[in-house]
Amino acid sequence: MAEKSSTWVVAVIVIAVMAGVLIFLFTQKPVQGPGEQVIHAGPEAECSVGQFTINCETNVLVYSYCQAGATRVSRYNCPEYGDEDFDGYCNSAYHYEDGRIEAACDYRARSAAAIAGEIQPERLFTSPRESVSATPTASPGVYGSFEELLAAMPLTVYCGNGECDAAEDCKSCPQDCACGPNMTCKEYPDSGVALCELEHYCGDEECDSNERTQKTCCTDCGCGTSYFCDVGTENCVRQAQISQTSLDAAVSNYTNSSFYNETLIGVKDGVWDGIPVKEAYLDCGRESLPFCRTVLIIAANGTILDTLHSM
Repeated sequence: MAEKSSTWVVAVIVIAVMAGVLIFLFTQKPVQGPGEQVIHAGPEAECSVGQFTINCETNVLVYSYCQAGATRVSRYNCPEYGDEDFDGYCNSAYHYEDGRIEAACDYRARSAAAIAGEIQPERLFTSPRESVSATPTASPGVYGSFEELLAAMPLTVYCGNGECDAAEDCKSCPQDCACGPNMTCKEYPDSGVALCELEHYCGDEECDSNERTQKTCCTDCGCGTSYFCDVGTENCVRQAQISQTSLDAAVSNYTNSSFYNETLIGVKDGVWDGIPVKEAYLDCGRESLPFCRTVLIIAANGTILDTLHSM
């Protein structure tokens, strides 16, 4: 009789232990992935498998997705994906090439090499691509899988981010590199760049109305008869009134007393100490170093005011 009682006691203990284990297992929550949070579960709050939404909370990319009838949330701190060359941030309105505008972890060039476009940021995620639904939804912010989104994640700076990056110019990306007031975008085909320049400036070979009326750029607008353009002041100056005979005599007087066998190679108008003069250019004809060149500054009365030497 004692043996039967002991057997019943053992059986009761075993049953109690098993019941306790079952109760423990049924009361446990489902296993969650790192960084995940169950938002809701149950038939009254079912979600569609394969759909998710994505948005920014400051610089955190928030990814809400459906799994086993429950909406879960994963958060990614975008700045953590930056490095010494690129700053990571959450862009709430990233423009994709197909016209979509959605939240995404994006990059801003930080180092000189990154700004120059010499290096590119690494992939934000490295998860393998999973199979996606054959008929994905067309709702904004919904993809067949998270990996499908990651494949479309931005990898570098882009035209339209509001910053004129090193790889952009006013021609390739006028949205970011628009020229300012009174400026125009000028292309340089030989170098493959376009630069913002003043729409009109002295030296552009175009005499605009402002230069013409204010007489501020004789380089573009030229001068009248008996006047020459002083490039130092951009003013038209009356030429020095010296006869050819007086000019030749001044040059001859100098060359006759010069150590070098110099000859006259040209005459230009100029200004010396505020007065118009003639600049006579002489050359000794030496074909090897040191070359010799002399400029005579001659006044209207034939006086040599100064002598300039190249050596």
